[in-house]
Amino acid sequence: MPLRVVGGQVAVTVVAAALALIWSAEAAKAVFAGGAVAFLPNALFALAVERVAAPEAAVALFGRWVVKLVLTVALLALALGVADLRFGAFFVGLGVALAMPLAAPLLGWVDERAAGGGEQRVRGGAAAEGRIEQAWPRAAATTSSTT
Repeated sequence: MPLRVVGGQVAVTVVAAALALIWSAEAAKAVFAGGAVAFLPNALFALAVERVAAPEAAVALFGRWVVKLVLTVALLALALGVADLRFGAFFVGLGVALAMPLAAPLLGWVDERAAGGGEQRVRGGAAAEGRIEQAWPRAAATTSSTT
C-alpha cells in the first residue's frame, strides 16, 4: 500500500503540473517541485516499510522516518532557498501531493494486513462483550437478590 500511495502522489503531481502549464512553464515547474518535495522522501520511506515486516522492527522504521523528515526539510529548504520558484504554485504542488494519502482510503487502497488486524480486534471486542453479557446476569441476579 505505501508504494501505491506514493504512485498516487506522483500521478496527482504530474496532473497538477500539466494543468499549471495553462499559466506558464515556470508555474508547472514550481508545482512539480512542490510535489517532489513530498513524494521523494515518502518514496524512500515506503521502500523501507515494504522491506520491514516484523513488528520488532519499529525502532528501525523510526530511524528511517527521521531520515525522511530530515530529507523533507532539506528539499524544502533547497526548493525555497535556491530555486527560483513561484511560491503559490510550489505550495499548490506540495499540498496536492500531501493530500493524496488522505484520499487513499476513499480509493479503496487499504492494506490487507491492517484490515486483518482490524477484524481480529472486532472479534476480540465481540468476545469481550460476550464475557460482559455472561457476567451481567450474575451481577444483576446478586443485586436483585440483595434488595
